[in-house]
Amino acid sequence: MYTLYRVNCNTPRHIYIGMSESVWYRLLKHLKGQGSKFTQKHGLKSFRIIKEFNTEKEAKLAEREETLRLKRMYERMGFRICGAGWSSSI
Repeated sequence: MYTLYRVNCNTPRHIYIGMSESVWYRLLKHLKGQGSKFTQKHGLKSFRIIKEFNTEKEAKLAEREETLRLKRMYERMGFRICGAGWSSSI
């Protein structure tokens, strides 16, 4: 099972979208400052599971789609969105 998740960072208006096969292990890594470079720099304020998928391919596609959706929705308001290998500002 693969899980798509969202991190609202400590830095205001910074959001990270990720996916993992071991979501609770990944959350622990983010909390310890050992997650992505984006969350290492901006911290973790809140964590939310978005959806679970049966395959990695489905989860990666959903991660890309959610990242692009949030970029379209929030970047013009000064948000920084990172996910699916994209970062507007680390």
